[in-house]
Parts: sequence; structure tokens; C-alpha cells
Amino acid sequence: MENTPYLSDTLLGVLGQHAKWFDLRHRPTLAWMMVGLRGAKTVSLGAWAPSVVGRAQEAQRLVRRLRRWLDHNRRKAQPLSGPLIEHAVVRGMGKRVSVALDTSRLWKTSGLIRLSLSSRGRAVPLGWRVSEHGSAAVALETYKALLEEGQSHLPWACKAVLLADRGGAATPWMSHLRQLGWHFRLRIKAKFWMHPSHLASFQGGEIALQPGPRCCWQGVSMTDKHFGLVPLAVARPLGSEEYW
Repeated sequence: MENTPYLSDTLLGVLGQHAKWFDLRHRPTLAWMMVGLRGAKTVSLGAWAPSVVGRAQEAQRLVRRLRRWLDHNRRKAQPLSGPLIEHAVVRGMGKRVSVALDTSRLWKTSGLIRLSLSSRGRAVPLGWRVSEHGSAAVALETYKALLEEGQSHLPWACKAVLLADRGGAATPWMSHLRQLGWHFRLRIKAKFWMHPSHLASFQGGEIALQPGPRCCWQGVSMTDKHFGLVPLAVARPLGSEEYW
């Protein structure tokens, strides 16, 4: 890859300034992996091998070195990534920032939760959790811990707006977001009961909409617990049979 040594040197400098290392010899390997991932655009360790700068030339030896780095049980990702994240997002100080929550299932045996800051068309990771279970459902306490960890990396005095899918529309979870001082923009299920101050209660899916128009309400409480007050927007995009 062209300019690989220059990029590796730049990353070494950044990693040295904003991360605390148990062993400084670990920095070059991480820098090489970052360069390899950027160039190969795949998580295959074999594809990263050409980016390694060292005396070893055999691909198998290079891959073993990368694998040993990843499998080291005394190296924790969060303490290393935290200062780097804070350095990367400092420009958001005092501004409105969008934070996305996403969940994925891995091989039907594990679940991944990611909390990311949306910035300049990129997703900067604030925190993540991997749990061994086959369901996409995640305990509320796991979400709380992840949100609090993410908040510790956000710029000072920023206004955080959480973006999440329907799994985040639970009243205990939304209450916790408000305790953190966060705003939120969440999808809700069609069966959710909504209680506008000036209309009779209804379920989200009962609203009859033609493709294109949208309805917006302010000051709505939701579910049988009357959580709120929150704004509600309902729409049916053109060319879609699905409500939004």
C-alpha cells in the first residue's frame, strides 16, 4: 500500500500521545493493523499482513503476531480507545451531537451493542458490549452501563440526541436517558398507545395515512404509564407500505 510507512508513523505518534500502554511494544502492531484495515477494507488478518513493517516476511508469521495481539488477555480495548475517542470528538464541545445505538446478532450465538457518535458521515465508537446469547433482546442494565460509558467520552456541555430503533422505546430506558440529560429520537411500535392532550387516545398503527403526508403532535404521553411529554411524528413514505 502506498505511503504505508508514513501512515504508520503518524498513527504511532497519535497512539503515543493519547493512550496509556501496558507495554509500548504493543503500539506498532496496532498501528500496522489500523493501516491494514484501512487498505484492505476487510477484517481478514491475512489481508493486513502486507502493511506490517518488520523483519518477518512470511505471511503466516505475520498473521500469528497479529493474532497474539488480539488474543492478549491483559490488554483492554476500552482504556486504550477512550482517550482517543475524547481527542477525536473534542470539536463537539458545546454543540448538538447525534449518538446512534445499534444492535447486531453474530452467528446466532452472540449479540453486539454499539454506541457511536455520528460525525462527518462517520460513526466514531463510544462504547460496545458483546454478550453470548442468541436473542437480540438486551437487559436494561446493559444499556444503562453502555450509555453512561458513552457519556463519559462525549465533549463537555454538548447536547446529545440518541438515535435508536424500536428496541429503545421502553419507558424505563427513556427515563434513564432523561436522567442523563439526553434527548432522543426513537422509532416506536405501531401498537404503542399514545395520549395527546387534545385528542382521544389511540395506537400508532390506527392512523390512516396516504403515501406522502405526515402528522406531527406536540405534548403527547405514551404507553399505559403515560410517559412524556414527547413529540410524535407519523408518516408513510412515498412508494412504501410501511408507516414511519
